[in-house]
Amino acid sequence: MTAEETTTTNRPDNESRDLAMSRMKEEIEAIAKAEADQIRSQGKLKGDQILADAKNEAKSIKKKILDQAKSEAEKNKVREISRKKLSIKMDYLQTRESVIDEIFVEAQSQLQKFTKSGDYQKFLETLLESSAESIGGGDLNVHLRKEDKGHFTKESLDKIAKNVSKSTGVDTKISVSDSNLNSLGGLQLIRSDNRLFVDNTFESRLERKNEKTRVGLLELLS
Repeated sequence: MTAEETTTTNRPDNESRDLAMSRMKEEIEAIAKAEADQIRSQGKLKGDQILADAKNEAKSIKKKILDQAKSEAEKNKVREISRKKLSIKMDYLQTRESVIDEIFVEAQSQLQKFTKSGDYQKFLETLLESSAESIGGGDLNVHLRKEDKGHFTKESLDKIAKNVSKSTGVDTKISVSDSNLNSLGGLQLIRSDNRLFVDNTFESRLERKNEKTRVGLLELLS
């Protein structure tokens, strides 16, 4: 076989080999491209899911923050309303107590004026008789203000004692104490055995009626 014949015979084999290599390369590239596309597709899907999860989480956090802010605003509003209500109530109570105190101060002023009126002597006589009857009569000593002692004479005291003796069935004697009563007005009565005592001064009478009077005034002012 000549050299020329050998060359002619090998040429088809080289072409076949090149063609096979080219096809193999194309198949490898196709496989590689398919795998790359799959990876990119999976990556995109994973990225989209991550993005969606992040958006949902952001929405959840935003809603939570807004809900907390709304709740805190409502609490602040309630606290402010409660504070204002308490302030108004305190102002009302202070005003109400101030009005009540003013009424009692005015009452004391009116009582002081009453002690200078012509009706005061008759009031003292009636008060002494009712006080003497309340402790059952007997040997009694009446305590009066210095300026009130002139309202009673021996005759008026005897008359009152006689009325008390008749109403209680106990022999009664009334004398005026040498001490001077420190009071707006009224009297104190003590039995000689010191077992019974009546305090009918204006201050004591106001104090005894204080609670009842306050309740009435509070109802009136409420």
